[in-house]
Amino acid sequence: MKNKFSFDHVIIVVENLNTAIEDFTALGFGVVAGGVHIGNSTHNALIPFQDGTYIELLAPTSNSFRTMQPVKDGTPQMPYYLARMVEDGEGLAGFALWVYGIEQIVDDAAVRGITMSGPSEGGRQRHDGVDLLWKVAIPDAPGLPFFIEDMTNRALRVPAPVQHANGVIGMGGVTIATPDMRGRSALFHDLLGEEAITTYDSHISDQPFDLFGVRLGTIVIVPDAEVQGLRPARLTLRARHLRGTRVLDESKSHGAKIVLIGE
Repeated sequence: MKNKFSFDHVIIVVENLNTAIEDFTALGFGVVAGGVHIGNSTHNALIPFQDGTYIELLAPTSNSFRTMQPVKDGTPQMPYYLARMVEDGEGLAGFALWVYGIEQIVDDAAVRGITMSGPSEGGRQRHDGVDLLWKVAIPDAPGLPFFIEDMTNRALRVPAPVQHANGVIGMGGVTIATPDMRGRSALFHDLLGEEAITTYDSHISDQPFDLFGVRLGTIVIVPDAEVQGLRPARLTLRARHLRGTRVLDESKSHGAKIVLIGE
């Protein structure tokens, strides 16, 4: 089965959820209330698109995380993406691919040398009291997307799409910048297997890049010798009624580089 992987959502970590909701609304997005995750350490708001993907604004539920160490004696002390914000600040933190049959996909990745934590159950409670459950599998190698499969109906987890004043209708993809393009691309190839469409050193750009195609978006890997860390470098979104491209104000997008591409 081709393209068994679909873009699900992109995570932007923020320190204060209410402030982020105000700022992303000012950027022309329609923001929908999310809920509190199991464990009560994080809560979220969602920006849903017409193609079924969404942006997750993820924030801690209290300021107690500021006094915590991300890892103590080799043991994580807080959720993974919250730890990233403590270490690197607000901004793009990662992304998820939706899959069907997550156990088999994890087994297949292991054969190709990619080990994962999980599948394990996760969930949150919506503001209307509805409980949501899913399974996630997180690669042990940092900087890779995680897999998610819903246990409850996905339509309960992902809000109905809303009209965005900035014209955004869906996901374009994420760009990964890395000093080691070949090594990072090899990890993505091992994670996704032969389902991923890969183009090496394309002539359509002034620099080499590797492109992995999944349903509803692309993962582009580019070389950058100055990059430190493993966060996505850029998020592209498809927008109507836009000529060319538009880069959003990073002071309003909480450090996330977001580029709108006209259709």
